[in-house]
Amino acid sequence: MRIIQVFGPKPLMFHPFSFMVTLIIRRRCVILLPAIHSPIVLCLLAVSAQIKIAYEHSIKKQLPVSARYSSYLSSDQVQSIDQYPEVEILKNPPEWKYVERLLPKPVVPKVVHKAEYPSGWKPPAFTVADIDKLEYFVARSRNHMVPVYLETTFRGQRRVTVVRHVQGNLWQLEKEIREIVEKARNGRKCATRVNEMSGQVRVHGDYVDIVREHLKAKGY
Repeated sequence: MRIIQVFGPKPLMFHPFSFMVTLIIRRRCVILLPAIHSPIVLCLLAVSAQIKIAYEHSIKKQLPVSARYSSYLSSDQVQSIDQYPEVEILKNPPEWKYVERLLPKPVVPKVVHKAEYPSGWKPPAFTVADIDKLEYFVARSRNHMVPVYLETTFRGQRRVTVVRHVQGNLWQLEKEIREIVEKARNGRKCATRVNEMSGQVRVHGDYVDIVREHLKAKGY
């Protein structure tokens, strides 16, 4: 908060006011035109002086600006190699396999076929070779998951369910999704959109679980 006192201009002849006091408090200007011998003037001057003193006193008590200790300038300088502990290099393949277990995989590993998976995940019943036999085909993502996602905009107020990686007759898939969604909405209609260029089907609302289970039941 900054306070500036400006006295002036000089009073004109037969002018009822003798001077002008301008107070600027946090970028808000208040103009007062008191009389020459009014006690309000003295009170305003006294209050402004006290505020100015309190402001200057608070400035002195302000905390210093925080420094960035994560910069490389604050780190220790590189010392001689003798100052660091010795490192042993192992070239034993049996021991290296335990290290590879901790490293991220360069590619997503292939699925190991089992009768049942603990997470409830199911492999697709169709592959790319079966596209000609189906009306439409929904390919799995690179993580072997059903490509059904939820997009949120406007701070979560608008939610759209998106089905990606769709090939073939997208309108047939849109019709099936609209039927199951309207059934879940007790017959109320829902808004859908088909994008043939990107191979996507969009449904207004959060129906990710319903659409995903429908695609799993179809074998995708």
